[in-house]
Amino acid sequence: MYETENKTIVVQGFVVDPERTGLALPPGEGAVEIPRYILERALAAD
Repeated sequence: MYETENKTIVVQGFVVDPERTGLALPPGEGAVEIPRYILERALAAD
């Protein structure tokens, strides 16, 4: 995860196929999968 100069977060992960997961993504958006421990560590660091 990376914080941008716009104060937003960019998440790097493995690309998820929306059809396989049943996600309905708007045009221009994508989904990625990250290991749970990465999010847990980020939340614990705050």
